Amino acid sequence: MPAALTIAGPVSSSTQFGDSNNFYVDGHDACGGQNRPAVGTVQDVGNGTETASQIASDSRNQIINDLKRPPNYTGADGCSPDVQNVNNLANQNYQTPDGLNGLVHDIQGAATQTLDPSHLPTSYDLGTAANPKITVVNGDFTTPMDGYGILLVTGALTMSGNTSWHGLIFVIGTGQFTENGTPAIDGAILVAAIGKTGGCPGTTDCYATNPSDANMYRDPLSGQKVLGSPTFHWDGGGIGGITYNSCTIQSVKQAANFAVLARREITY
Repeated sequence: MPAALTIAGPVSSSTQFGDSNNFYVDGHDACGGQNRPAVGTVQDVGNGTETASQIASDSRNQIINDLKRPPNYTGADGCSPDVQNVNNLANQNYQTPDGLNGLVHDIQGAATQTLDPSHLPTSYDLGTAANPKITVVNGDFTTPMDGYGILLVTGALTMSGNTSWHGLIFVIGTGQFTENGTPAIDGAILVAAIGKTGGCPGTTDCYATNPSDANMYRDPLSGQKVLGSPTFHWDGGGIGGITYNSCTIQSVKQAANFAVLARREITY
């Protein structure tokens, strides 16, 4: 992960960060490994006027202008706030629509559980320190619960209440993250908008509920698959925040659920 919080795509005024003195985003590795920027921005393509890297820098500047408590964003460098264009640091999986779509399908294939937002069970387990899980939600999801592992939400993710997450959170698809409580994230987050949110024949045909190549967002003029503008809202005050932790990220590997897709027996 290139940063404690990675926001992929052109950032607009739709970003909002916590205004509490206690809110923070910290890229210093809690595990003692290599530090990361607090917030990283990436971009896939230019727009004919600016290069992809220049647009990522524009997004960085937009975020800096939106921050309520700049000194609370610390990380790899001594700059304050530590918000950086990480286009040159990010794995291609994190900065292109096809890479992110591939990541979605990789996580879906390794999931230990897949939740249907329209038919959520009355209770479910989002993992523990001893048994982290890879949870996939195809659609919108609101969680007031603690969890360990990887959480992938293809719709809008809302975290409410006094909650915590240990591991990775991917909001890829609709690309909408909203916090309404005081969650503490120990690991890293990536938010990216790669899916169509409208103009679909039916709700089941949109990316959030049907994450297919056909339902990916495309530029209206060129028809090319491009990153859309994500939404990140960390509302209000509270004592929550994000801490980068490479140990927690590495520990979620054990949660992968590998299945036999095919078998071939060779006689000789």
